[in-house]
Amino acid sequence: MPGFARAFKATAIRDVPFSVLQYPMYEGAKRSLSNYTKQPLAVWQAACVGACTGFVSAFITTPLDVIKTRVMLGESSSQSSHSTLGFMRSILSVEGVGGLFRGSLTRATWMGLGGLIFLGSYEQCKLFLVGPDEKSEFWGS
Repeated sequence: MPGFARAFKATAIRDVPFSVLQYPMYEGAKRSLSNYTKQPLAVWQAACVGACTGFVSAFITTPLDVIKTRVMLGESSSQSSHSTLGFMRSILSVEGVGGLFRGSLTRATWMGLGGLIFLGSYEQCKLFLVGPDEKSEFWGS
């Protein structure tokens, strides 16, 4: 169970900041683009915004993903008792800042595709349930 708790904590430390970045950026970018074009965004446009915000959020939070991976792998018995901060210090001392961003473009691309599919699907479902007018009484607004 201690391994599960450590992995869960590391995953939460990665996923919460990712979501805290992605969703406000997504809504803000959608609003800005809609204001710029003076019309609501089409589903494909919102999906593209989701891809961009997913990419940026994933790139920024890559160090947390690298640390999570190292915590879950417990790379060596001497490191397995390290805290999340201990893993970060270890990576920085051995590999430098580049070590924290290892795989960042691959991760960002993958998460960008995920944002495209997930947020595009979300917008399509919202359109189906609520209709083109987002101020429907369905959501109580």
